[in-house]
Amino acid sequence: MSLNCRLNRNISLNQPSDSGGTDSCNSQDLSMGIGGIQSPLLIYNIDDVKSLKFEGDNRADESLVVDTINSVGSYYKVDFTSATYQEDYENNKWEHSIQLTISNITSLFEDLLSDASNGKYLVCFKPNGSEDYRMFGWKYGASLDYGMNIQDDSIGYTVTFADTSEYPLFTVYKDNFGIKDKVYTPIFTPLYNVYFCEHVETYTGYLVAMYVVKTNSAGQPLDADNKLCQFSGKKQDAYKYVDVADDGGYNIIGTYSSSAVFDGRPVKILDYTKCMAVVDDSIFINNKKIDSLSLNTWTTRGDVTISSSNSWRLSSSQPLDLVITPTTGNSGSTNVNFEFAGTVGGNSVITFQNTTTYETVELDVHINTITINSLFTYPNGTTEFILQPNVKGTSGDYTWSVDDPSVSVVKDGNGYLICHPQVSASQQLFEFRLEHADDPEEVVYVYVVIQAAQTSPNWQLLSSFCENI
Repeated sequence: MSLNCRLNRNISLNQPSDSGGTDSCNSQDLSMGIGGIQSPLLIYNIDDVKSLKFEGDNRADESLVVDTINSVGSYYKVDFTSATYQEDYENNKWEHSIQLTISNITSLFEDLLSDASNGKYLVCFKPNGSEDYRMFGWKYGASLDYGMNIQDDSIGYTVTFADTSEYPLFTVYKDNFGIKDKVYTPIFTPLYNVYFCEHVETYTGYLVAMYVVKTNSAGQPLDADNKLCQFSGKKQDAYKYVDVADDGGYNIIGTYSSSAVFDGRPVKILDYTKCMAVVDDSIFINNKKIDSLSLNTWTTRGDVTISSSNSWRLSSSQPLDLVITPTTGNSGSTNVNFEFAGTVGGNSVITFQNTTTYETVELDVHINTITINSLFTYPNGTTEFILQPNVKGTSGDYTWSVDDPSVSVVKDGNGYLICHPQVSASQQLFEFRLEHADDPEEVVYVYVVIQAAQTSPNWQLLSSFCENI
């Protein structure tokens, strides 16, 4: 809905435009006197104003009437001897300005200046003949400019508040400026920030509000008289859940059960993020709660199927050498691929979680690897050599065999093979076969060479190399 000119027609000034007409969309002038502005001006530090509540709970572009100003600080009054308001609409923006003449800068006005750290303000003024106020400066605040004004031997100050905004003037109900005595229409709001989880034999996942508090439309606490507690000093009215003993510091006016509804808002809502429930059968992995997957250096890819009643996600850390695709999914069945893309094997527990019920399933991933050099060479006369395979995954163990039974082999407590060959003058070659104890596909072959004995060199006397002294 367009904002153009809606409130200006309500001001009923209709000053002549440049073309001689009375189009209220053009520049307007509102001065003291009949049809003018009443003193004082009411000014908020824009930093204090947390929100505006518009009439009918509408947005600003649907209702330009402010029902409630929600501010953590009070407003300032600026008395003036004359005032002129001017408004222009140009390039889809509204330009507001109000110029005041004041006789002196009071301490209250100095407080206004010092309290507004950003020098931005929300400005409210009351036209003569109007019950309510007009406002500009929302959302970013109007700037302030002031200086000495010397005319006809009288010394005063000229103060100007100006703002360029997407909004025209708002109308503001006058009782916002008598808020100590304002009686609000109450709203009852369930409080879920301090939560109470429903328990019926087990936790159900439902969050039940412990209290339902009375506020105005801006969320400010109201007392038994529907006035602001911050001014009355009375406790905020509230209902409490029947299972809660503490009054929570509220003025308890009644109790409610978990089936209660206040202003269309139920006091019980399903919220697994705050109330972990005991939920079964909401997620499976290969139609199981726990499953396993084995990979090795020959079989580097594997797949599982995640079946979930809601969206799901990978909830554990992803091992460095294991690529998992995808790591999130929607409800239904999703194929998830695992790829071993490195050299470091081992065991990992991969957890997937239903994002609504928070139930998890686990996949035990075993990457069974044996790593060792494939060739070792030793000099003639070697009577002992040691093979030290690095075995990962499942049990981390392996079996071995050697093609020459004359080699004495003992596997020690570290998993090393302590080997004693029979010494021979000729070159010897031994073939070892190492097989992963839990994965017959993971096999490596190791070859050990013991070199032959060196024959004596042939020495020949050459006269040309005889020492001559």
